[in-house]
Amino acid sequence: MLNERGLVERRMAPVNWCVDCDTVLANEQVKNNRCWRCGLEVVQRDMAQWFLRMTEYSDELLDEIDNIAFPENVKAMQRNWIGKSHGATIDFQINGRNLRFRTYTTRPDRLFGATFCVLAPEHPLVECITHSSRRQEVAAYVESSLRKTDRERSIATREKTGVDTGARAINPANDQEIPIFIADYVLLTYGHGAIMAVPGHDERDHEFAVLKGLPIQRVITGGEEDIYQAAHPGEGTLVTSGVLDGLTKDSAIQVMIDWLESEGKRAGAINYKLRDWLFSRQRYWGAPIPVISSSAGVPVQVPDVHLPVVLPEDVSFDGAGSPIKKMPEFFEITDPESGEKWTRETDTFDTFMESSWYYARFCSPDSHAAMLDQRADYWLPVDLYIGGIEHAILHLLYARFYHKVMRDEGLVRGCLLYTSPSPRDR
Repeated sequence: MLNERGLVERRMAPVNWCVDCDTVLANEQVKNNRCWRCGLEVVQRDMAQWFLRMTEYSDELLDEIDNIAFPENVKAMQRNWIGKSHGATIDFQINGRNLRFRTYTTRPDRLFGATFCVLAPEHPLVECITHSSRRQEVAAYVESSLRKTDRERSIATREKTGVDTGARAINPANDQEIPIFIADYVLLTYGHGAIMAVPGHDERDHEFAVLKGLPIQRVITGGEEDIYQAAHPGEGTLVTSGVLDGLTKDSAIQVMIDWLESEGKRAGAINYKLRDWLFSRQRYWGAPIPVISSSAGVPVQVPDVHLPVVLPEDVSFDGAGSPIKKMPEFFEITDPESGEKWTRETDTFDTFMESSWYYARFCSPDSHAAMLDQRADYWLPVDLYIGGIEHAILHLLYARFYHKVMRDEGLVRGCLLYTSPSPRDR
């Protein structure tokens, strides 16, 4: 059903890998850079994975938070995790090259104060723009960055590090040439994996600029007298910013967005921190993903008549990887009519895939003709949800997403949770 609704996608992605559990972990399952199950430190790998496009529901997941009687701290955690922001995308031309990269910022009014740019170490342009004299140092830095998770790299208090690529960009506001660095505090998974750095008014950029001895330009009044001593992230009036001089934040943002659009250098944009749900796991436990691939590697759904795909029970664990990946009797399939060879997917579902909708299945557990029957309409919505705070951006967010998909499929009606006493209580 999810696949037929266009919500399933397989693509390459940098993933969190637990060596001990021998599987991928979703971002929500990494705690302090360690696996939430075994506690081992997580490393980064680039792998082909299955995703659910829950970002298709970003706005609704955010907007409906106000209509559910959650504790305020849970609401705040979900809002922050979805992380909707309004800003602008800005294109930066690489000096002397017919190349450009895109950035996202919530403060385009600060563009005149951008004195350098930073790319994520994994950014696809890093290798081709790096100057020959810098390649060895850049390659070593990229390799070290891949050993860290996005969460570890996002810690604001962590000491900043980075390397100059030797390439230069052109600030589109004033045509000034500015250096391009790579630094692991910039994430490929947020925005476009690149930032314009405004050290005069952003604390992370300020720390990096001081570390590297880079220029710091004040473009907003207020704050410390010496802008080299501390950034001024607060409000004020725009200065040394051309047509923006004398304007305050909101007016200046709109003027800059209009100018960017008129110049073809991009314009206003909305961004989210929420990412699609990476649900494939390289382990035995969990339901098999019902997909088979042709000899040409083209994946297709397992026909309904052959569902469910059941895990084999006669398996042998040797401590390295999933046993079903070593069982050709499980993953090798021959079409009895055409004789064509097929390969069964050996990744299994994240267990949250099932637990995020079992509240609905509990309403009609003996229904063999369909996922749910009319009893779901009687018992749902849920009167009371009980769980630890660790599920605020785990089970509860996934369950809200699932419920909206099932609603759109016509399987359930209304919301997941009552926001007032249940009619059965009255």
